[in-house]
Amino acid sequence: MGKHAQGIMMDPFLFPIITSLVSVTVSLITLYFSLFRGPDICLINPPTKIEIDNDELLRIVETTDYTPKWISLKPISFVFANQGGKSGIILDMKFDFIPNAGFKSFFREVSYYFAEPVVIKKGEVQHFKAKPSIRTIDWKKAALASILNKRKPTIEDAVSLATEKSKEDFKSFCRFLENSTEFGHFCCTITFTGGRFRTKIKEEFLFKDVKVPISFERPVFLSNCISRWEILEPVKEQLITELTRDLKEIIKDLKEGLDVIKRPIDEQHLSQASKLRIDAWDRLRKVTYQPERRIRLALIEQEKGLKQDLTELFKHFSKYNRSIDGLMYLGEQRTEKYFQKVNAEREKLIPMTTEMSKRLSKLFSYPSIS
Repeated sequence: MGKHAQGIMMDPFLFPIITSLVSVTVSLITLYFSLFRGPDICLINPPTKIEIDNDELLRIVETTDYTPKWISLKPISFVFANQGGKSGIILDMKFDFIPNAGFKSFFREVSYYFAEPVVIKKGEVQHFKAKPSIRTIDWKKAALASILNKRKPTIEDAVSLATEKSKEDFKSFCRFLENSTEFGHFCCTITFTGGRFRTKIKEEFLFKDVKVPISFERPVFLSNCISRWEILEPVKEQLITELTRDLKEIIKDLKEGLDVIKRPIDEQHLSQASKLRIDAWDRLRKVTYQPERRIRLALIEQEKGLKQDLTELFKHFSKYNRSIDGLMYLGEQRTEKYFQKVNAEREKLIPMTTEMSKRLSKLFSYPSIS
């Protein structure tokens, strides 16, 4: 027994070595967490609810001349701490809103502006505020788009029907406000730098399912909005403007284009050569909000095949513009052959543009437009 115990006793010369190794290991771990560890950004005070800004909402209703299309929220305070070993950067912040079933048909989107990246140094605490807004549908545009989707009425009938439907839609929204306790709930994510060398981009939830209660003075809000509905905007004129705005701009571009392509292109006048405008058509194609897109294409879609023919014509416009750029780029290498090719394109465009301008102008013969 004594010999066995004696066999497992530690050699007195090894003890200092082992102690030194343990100390070095602890030092290396400490060094890692203090110097080599990357940023570790966390939110200290996640919100439990997001409140309506009652004062701002009522001020909008009482002092402006249009229907409120958003619900103002009080600023949300964020306190971030960096518990890592290096500075970190919050690159972006994103809010998502999930509307309750009763609010879903009235909800359009959440808007929020994240100004610039936020740098949080090692061991530092940063405080800033964010102010998202809940945007509702554009009541009159949404109503007009739904009318135009179901049938193809005259402009006069569409505007009259949309005016009444928008009023009924808003009354439904008011009933939702009277009978509900919340709009829905928010989620929030941030995108920030991470990793030992801050080369990784991470995205994490800051919070989920934070409710937005309906807490403002509903009677005041409802009475102000409904009683002033008829006088808030010149409804008929406004909706007709929405229907005709892009059409007028496209016709203008076509007529200016005709003036351009009627002039032959040669070496002497190349420096004064103008390109064809496609701005109005490009703006129309880039509209993504569906009710607005439906309205702004409504007159064009009255005539079968017109939208496709417009698309094709503006492709030719773009091709012609590229040809002008090509002539400029060639410089001294330009020959008469190149000018002949561009002028052939130009001459083909004259009858196409003339005919399209006439077709679009006919659309203004609808009641209340001419």
